Amino acid sequence: MTDLGPNASPRQLEGIGVFGPKQQYAIQFSEADAFHSARVIGEVPSRGIYSIPGPCEISGICTVTRVR
Repeated sequence: MTDLGPNASPRQLEGIGVFGPKQQYAIQFSEADAFHSARVIGEVPSRGIYSIPGPCEISGICTVTRVR
């Protein structure tokens, strides 16, 4: 999970460990949905990286977008 938006550059995505075809898609959901649905662990706010433990379900609206 990251606070980078779907308009993030390939370099920004590589900086958080997202490479290749995975850069073509974004799954968006609101911060409120994420934090009400799952406990955030493993924060690295300086790099914009957050993780949630599995298995978790995000309840609310999720949008999948092909960005490139």
